[in-house]
Amino acid sequence: VIDFMLTSIVLFILTSLVTFLIRDMVQSAVADLGSLFYPGFLFYILSAQVGYYVIMEGLFSTTVGKTVAGIRVVDESGGQIGMGKSAIRNVLRFIDALPILVAWYVLGAILMVVSDDEQRLGDMVANTYVVKE
Repeated sequence: VIDFMLTSIVLFILTSLVTFLIRDMVQSAVADLGSLFYPGFLFYILSAQVGYYVIMEGLFSTTVGKTVAGIRVVDESGGQIGMGKSAIRNVLRFIDALPILVAWYVLGAILMVVSDDEQRLGDMVANTYVVKE
């Protein structure tokens, strides 16, 4: 939750700044692209969200929210997961978040309950674990 709020605030500030600086180009693009602008904007937001997690966990094995919660992500040997495993676990976050329209992370929560190692799908595929500090 903390990470989502943090990245959302940063994205809002950056988007507002860019929109203010190039507002005429943005208005023209919206008028020209019509409904195509909205999916592009969603892709931008989702890419930034995933990018935050991939970079933070890949380089530091944690995010701001995980640090506050006293947890981190490790590989099977207890070491740093690196960018590859971080990318795998975070791209699969979208599947773990299903069904999106009903409640977030229902599938991920179910998998964590039935998994011996309390892993969501992204962790199972990437062979990573969330542990207490």
